[in-house]
Amino acid sequence: MAFRPAKIAALGRSTASRGVVRDQIQSIWSSLSGRVWSAQRSQPRHIQEQNDLYVSLLALTHLQLLKQQQQRHHDELSPDALFEKAVRVLEEERGIHTLSVGGLRAQLQTSLLPQVRSLMEAFHEADQTLVPEKEDTSICQRVLLQEYAQVSRDLTDEGNENETPFLRRKQGALQTILSYHGWMDSNEDTSKSKSNDDKEIVADDFGYHGDPSQPDILKAIRHHQMINLAKTSLLRDGDLGFGMIALASGVEGAGRGVYVDGMAPAGSLMAFFPGKVWLKEHLLSDSVYSQFQRDPLHQLSSRYDENLIDSRTSPYTVLNGDRSNPFAIAHIANHPSSKTEPNCQTVMIDFKNASDRRYIPNTYAKPPLILGSKMMEEKDNEVFMHGFGLIASRDLINEELFYDYRLSPANGCVYPPWYHVCDPDQVENRWYHQNKK
Repeated sequence: MAFRPAKIAALGRSTASRGVVRDQIQSIWSSLSGRVWSAQRSQPRHIQEQNDLYVSLLALTHLQLLKQQQQRHHDELSPDALFEKAVRVLEEERGIHTLSVGGLRAQLQTSLLPQVRSLMEAFHEADQTLVPEKEDTSICQRVLLQEYAQVSRDLTDEGNENETPFLRRKQGALQTILSYHGWMDSNEDTSKSKSNDDKEIVADDFGYHGDPSQPDILKAIRHHQMINLAKTSLLRDGDLGFGMIALASGVEGAGRGVYVDGMAPAGSLMAFFPGKVWLKEHLLSDSVYSQFQRDPLHQLSSRYDENLIDSRTSPYTVLNGDRSNPFAIAHIANHPSSKTEPNCQTVMIDFKNASDRRYIPNTYAKPPLILGSKMMEEKDNEVFMHGFGLIASRDLINEELFYDYRLSPANGCVYPPWYHVCDPDQVENRWYHQNKK
């Protein structure tokens, strides 16, 4: 079977001279895929993983170089030159073409670790700012009123045409919260009705079907939505430069979606998949595996190492508490429509003991057996928890996240009507071992 390099998303906004860069990628990838691997590693699935790891590392290296350039404030390279430099760093400095799958996985975790730590520091700072909100909502009120005024101004800017769908959705969500708390002038309140002529409850701009007949539940959800909107604003206006928020998806019939508020450069860690982690060693039992036969919303995520993230019972609204991670909403990010391309991709994340455990949105369904207590040793470089996330495959600005679900075609699987295969080769390679069983 012939293999081709993955489509490399444009890093940065410019597309000039991309052919030269693609030639370099082709050269590197020919070296990777042309090596003599063991029988196991020559399988299409392993070559597809190398492909995915390389693309992730390219995006992460590009982001690292971009941040270094911004810190120096001189010798600025064009987007194309920065991209080419990232390719050279991978090939010449890190010897990417000499690494095994295990070596590529290790490189990925090394590249991700600084971002994971930065995100958790940003989450902590936002939480510290909003600590009084347990009793006092005045900070949220001030922040959200400022946000509403800014969004209203942004919507009058003709240069924001591509961002209009997100801005209108965000404006509606802000109106919903401001109106609920009585913080909005009645003359400004244009929030839509929450029911139609048949008294059917319709989704608001959060994608939430709020039922007035259950006031306690509605009150709790509105409280968390208020805090999540405020946190998004604080994260965006801080060093991070962007926040994440769950709102109604722009894809018809998709329910909720995940949006970036602000600007996230390619390679940015955008979201985490929350839920229980089932290690491969526990999935060998038929009694355990049978638990995963039903996944109607496609919220079971399989890592390449065959560890499984089960997000089926994870909330759609981040519930702010002791373990609240505002980016733990990857499980509601949508597959793109046939007219849209993915703008982010999945990555394995191994949380180290040095990470702030309050913001790790996962727990083990069963304790690890193979590594035993060693996994839990208090060493910074030891893996404390296996996770899964999404990184941006291009620059993202005020828009909805989409990633390729790559649903398995095994066992005569019938895809849902809304699903389309983004790249047939990648899907076939990713699930090759399963198709041959």
